[in-house]
Amino acid sequence: MMEINSQNNRFIVLDSLPAYDVMYVPITPYKVNTYSEGLVIRFFKNDGTNWIANVHLGGKSFNHVRAFKKCNLLLIIAGGRCYLINPDNEHVYDSLDYVGFNSLIENPLGGFILEDSLGIMIFDEMGNHSYEYSISYGGFKNLTIQNNVLCGYALDLNSSYNQDYYFSLNLKSRKLKGGVPKSSGNSVTSWWRFW
Repeated sequence: MMEINSQNNRFIVLDSLPAYDVMYVPITPYKVNTYSEGLVIRFFKNDGTNWIANVHLGGKSFNHVRAFKKCNLLLIIAGGRCYLINPDNEHVYDSLDYVGFNSLIENPLGGFILEDSLGIMIFDEMGNHSYEYSISYGGFKNLTIQNNVLCGYALDLNSSYNQDYYFSLNLKSRKLKGGVPKSSGNSVTSWWRFW
């Protein structure tokens, strides 16, 4: 499936690596380049040239590419792994060490919101980001935004009850209310004992 960015025509997501074209650039969070096929994207530079990136995938099925409105960065989610890339440079601007993102929500203040199984990552319109840790121990459900407050339910799969806890996160102040109680992950007692 080929996806064309209609916002500013800075990229196209390709079905696979082209057989005859410019050599692709491996984009990976590691120092060693990997050469198995990942998320393949053709980037268009401001000077009219283009380059192809083979972006290393994480362990999820979530792939997404979005452009920031107030800067020249693109947010790349490849298999749940997050990268920031400037299409004019043939390398990673920032590779975030979070590999399990499941969904993307538009931030009403500009930028984007990503969620994984433990927390929420908030990007502003310039690509700056912060991560709110330990809101959940198993993911989220029913995420909504009302009056610049992200609300939903944090899942607790570590407890013996598999409970859902309501939470709210103010996107301006980053003040968190609710979520999984911090003692919840330690409440499970083992049936075995070591001497």
